[in-house]
Amino acid sequence: MLVIGCHAISRAGLRRLLEDDGGVVVVGEAASGWDGARLASMTDPQVVLVDARRAQPDPAASTRLLAERAAVLLLTECDLDCRLLAAIRAGATGVLAKDSHPADLSSAVRTLAAGGALFPPATTRRLITELVNTARR
Repeated sequence: MLVIGCHAISRAGLRRLLEDDGGVVVVGEAASGWDGARLASMTDPQVVLVDARRAQPDPAASTRLLAERAAVLLLTECDLDCRLLAAIRAGATGVLAKDSHPADLSSAVRTLAAGGALFPPATTRRLITELVNTARR
């Protein structure tokens, strides 16, 4: 697992949460998607957690940099943000709200590491609506 976010304190807190709850191994932390992509090439994580609100570059560009190497889990404040949908189109396989219970974070990481996907119901509904609208065109 790799943690990406621009604030060192937030990354350290996420690392501690993940390692203490469920024994998730965090192989590194990075301040940006660019640094995360370099670190991912050296550490080969199964899952990359990206703070979508603070992602540099934006969540979609960060996801494009990372999705070929690992499952991307976006940590977000708003699950209907258009930037978030662009990141899902770019290959993100999970979205978790920042106000989720801490145990949900390690559960989400395990889900993605096992090859699954995880999206809040509102995000799933919006994706289905977009697929239907695209098919009708």
